[in-house]
Amino acid sequence: MLIDADRKLPAIAGDPPDVVARRLVQQYQSGAVDRTALGDAFSAHLTPERLREAAPRLAALGERGGMEVAALHLTFAGSTARAALYRTPDGKVQQFLLRRD
Repeated sequence: MLIDADRKLPAIAGDPPDVVARRLVQQYQSGAVDRTALGDAFSAHLTPERLREAAPRLAALGERGGMEVAALHLTFAGSTARAALYRTPDGKVQQFLLRRD
């Protein structure tokens, strides 16, 4: 993984990402989200109809959790890509998403 030491990351107010993500999944599963925690555009996108459609699918999943998620920046000869790697504690890859920059 390449890290640009000169790039400054913004300080983010609130809970850490894993807490926020878990909370959002639980809210999606219930079909009701705390819109005060959402940006305006995302809140507008997340219509009541979309929540109604998503809630049963997410509720059926239960809570999987316990995976490592790694966000990677890959450099190839002449191009770059971003990847997300999801692994369970046994080391097995459960998902690998790759997209060109």
